[in-house]
Amino acid sequence: FATVLYQLGRHDEAVEQASKAVVLAPQAIGPRMVIYSARVSQGDLDAASAVLAEAHEIAPQNLNVLEQMAYVGEQKGDASAAISAYERIVEIDPAKADAWAQLGDLYAKNGQLDKSEAAYEKVGELDPEGAHTVFYNIGALIMNRSTRSDAETREAIEAFRKAIEA
Repeated sequence: FATVLYQLGRHDEAVEQASKAVVLAPQAIGPRMVIYSARVSQGDLDAASAVLAEAHEIAPQNLNVLEQMAYVGEQKGDASAAISAYERIVEIDPAKADAWAQLGDLYAKNGQLDKSEAAYEKVGELDPEGAHTVFYNIGALIMNRSTRSDAETREAIEAFRKAIEA
């Protein structure tokens, strides 16, 4: 019922009904995710984070919860929270190419270029058809460094060459 109310855009009522479900089934993740979704829709990211923290306590391996934690971290501008969630995701499921790609982006924005390059390389291994994008991103990361050695410039050129070949 809470899910239907949420889908109808009746967020306050959805939260009320999902909260009742939480009381009836304290270990259930579903009702908490309805509350989370309603809070995000209402723009209350702090409340959404709190609900996700509860869900994570109950189900620390739940990839959906972790993905939403990463999303909220990014929305709040908390790169370290988003990175932490994505790192946990790839720890649980190392084949999640999209999580590796997000890590590559976040690491790059955070100035962790070596980690970013490694994450993008992992995406290339997992998704060979998308390898051209990965190699391009690696080259762009290297070229965007404020200080770059001649050897690093050659690395970037090689990455761009691999992108073209792919």
